Amino acid sequence: MSRFAPLLLALAGLSLCFFPWPAAALLALLAAPAIPAAPAAVGLAADALYLPHGAFPLATALGALAALLALLVRSRLAPGILEQ
Repeated sequence: MSRFAPLLLALAGLSLCFFPWPAAALLALLAAPAIPAAPAAVGLAADALYLPHGAFPLATALGALAALLALLVRSRLAPGILEQ
């Protein structure tokens, strides 16, 4: 799974332009176990592309929350489980 994580992250970034936001969120969450900052990066890119001036950056906040959860899960699991 970890060898496909960069591909999933690239597809999540591209899907922001071509597909609805749930597709990008799903791809970012799939990449999160291997790249914990992936949801935050996709959320930041989504807000940079679509956020109106003065609005709350919800995608960035949710991406940062998902990244924190991914870091927590990654630190709690044994290293051997994620490598398989």
